[in-house]
Amino acid sequence: PACVLILPGGGYFQRTDGAEGIEIAEAYNASGISAFVVRYRYDANGMSGKVTYDRRAFMADAQRAVQFVRYFAGEFGVDPAKIALCGFFAGGHLAMVVAEHTDELYEGADRSAIGLVDSHPDALVLGYPLVNMKNAYYTVPVIFLNEDQKNQEMLQKYSYTYRLEALPPTFMFAYKNDDTVSVRINAQAMQKDMEAAGMTVECYLFK
Repeated sequence: PACVLILPGGGYFQRTDGAEGIEIAEAYNASGISAFVVRYRYDANGMSGKVTYDRRAFMADAQRAVQFVRYFAGEFGVDPAKIALCGFFAGGHLAMVVAEHTDELYEGADRSAIGLVDSHPDALVLGYPLVNMKNAYYTVPVIFLNEDQKNQEMLQKYSYTYRLEALPPTFMFAYKNDDTVSVRINAQAMQKDMEAAGMTVECYLFK
């Protein structure tokens, strides 16, 4: 059976474990799907000008979660080839970059048996995701990129266009009139580019 790892949102300065974590996991469980809520690090003081945790910590935690579940798939009773990442807002961004940056391992991840396991998800489920770092909600590039927040190459590197071909089948949903995340330059743009590349993607917009 398939399983899903859930990355709650929170702009990288908080983590909304309830509505975008536990409640989502319970809904998956009710449908007979195993679910895990990933309590990745975040930086509550990130907007003060001092960033303690940035992309290196966030990506290390999310990658490790995929590797951990895949490594212990037999004990969890799940298929190691059917692991999806489900993320909301900044969690959607984190899910996307984990899929595109499996070649980047953080915090000595490759120095353990679990760290040698593939961290690439088999599917993505993204809720109102922020996948374009340019013109993004300000806390995301400030905290995620830290000292590189104005570096154009880094902004591009951690946007969905960087390695589009690495994205697995993707399902997205978003809100048409979202004041925080532009649907046009995020979910809709990613859907359009994935479709143009002949990739598997669905995107639904709601009022």
